[in-house]
Amino acid sequence: MSNTEMKRGSLLVLAFRWFSSAFGVCAALGGLASDTWSHYGGSLLGDRYAPNSSINRDTIGTLVEAWRYRSGDSTDGTGYHGRTSNFKATPIVVHDKLVFSTGFNRVMAIDPAAGREIWRFDPEVDFSLSYSEMFTSRGVTASVTSRTDDRDLCDNRVFLGTIDARLIALDADTGTPCVEFGQKGTVDLSRGIRNYRKEHYSVTSPPTVVRNVIVVGLAVGDNHGVEVEPGVVRAFDVLTGELVWSWDPIPRNADDPGAESWGKESRKKTGGGNVWSTMAADSARDMVFLPTTSPAPDFYGGERIGDNEYTNSVVALKASTGEFLWGYQVLRHDLWDYDLAAQPLLFDHKDKNGKVRPALAQATKMGFVFVLDRLTGMP
Repeated sequence: MSNTEMKRGSLLVLAFRWFSSAFGVCAALGGLASDTWSHYGGSLLGDRYAPNSSINRDTIGTLVEAWRYRSGDSTDGTGYHGRTSNFKATPIVVHDKLVFSTGFNRVMAIDPAAGREIWRFDPEVDFSLSYSEMFTSRGVTASVTSRTDDRDLCDNRVFLGTIDARLIALDADTGTPCVEFGQKGTVDLSRGIRNYRKEHYSVTSPPTVVRNVIVVGLAVGDNHGVEVEPGVVRAFDVLTGELVWSWDPIPRNADDPGAESWGKESRKKTGGGNVWSTMAADSARDMVFLPTTSPAPDFYGGERIGDNEYTNSVVALKASTGEFLWGYQVLRHDLWDYDLAAQPLLFDHKDKNGKVRPALAQATKMGFVFVLDRLTGMP
């Protein structure tokens, strides 16, 4: 079926099939509404669920390819330190546009009905450097702002985190930077970071927008030594880019939660413990959930005696203020690089007596899934 044969007004299911060589995307006809995949995990809950009844066992065999789009962003490693590119992004739907990022950190917006490119943005990352997370970009995030004035200032925004530690806000309709955000659309995430190394401090996963803040974690090259970059998580105002709060998974002060679990005050110098994966959020309860990683270095713990809270943990913070609510450590004193790599899943749990309570499930590299009370962090 050609694009011209598609019925006007028909809905589209976005079934993505990416080819490693040319990064093509296929779409099939179906019935997914245009606003049902607005976040990396489908929703802020990380459920990856599309409530679509028109795609079922009876209709699945009738799906056909509607269009194919190729970004052209690929390399066999020539000129890039032998590092071949790859595609890791989950596209989202923003203001009737399918939006995603490539391994080169370029952002594309295409028409989900026809596969036509609407705009693209290039942050011009310097790829002459050999980044530890080369060509890694798992996607973008978006926000929709309701204003009380008549200013047309990026009401619909796409946020991109880059491999060279920048947070960029783009107008979802045009792909141009939102000049009122940060410095002409950009916040430099390396500013004020101790032991900063440009090739080892990167945003590789989509930030998380909760109400009026955008929460950002970073990837840290954490097997190079003890004193590497701290894994600080920060929240910025979605309109202005001003810093709202910051939180370090490693307790730097004696009265910080978990400080007693670090021997010989190693918490003062150890880096890592960062959040490189995707967060989840309960917007109604003003909560954001962080999957933290191992402290540095990954495979040697002699300089960080103790349980090392709150690394290798699920941590709940108050999204508007960064206040620590609870933390649950899935692995104490990690020596195996068992980062929490999966986005937390938020769901309602019903026990055998029919009682329902908000819950969180966290999958791990260890092969265990931890199910916790979302409000308290208790198993």
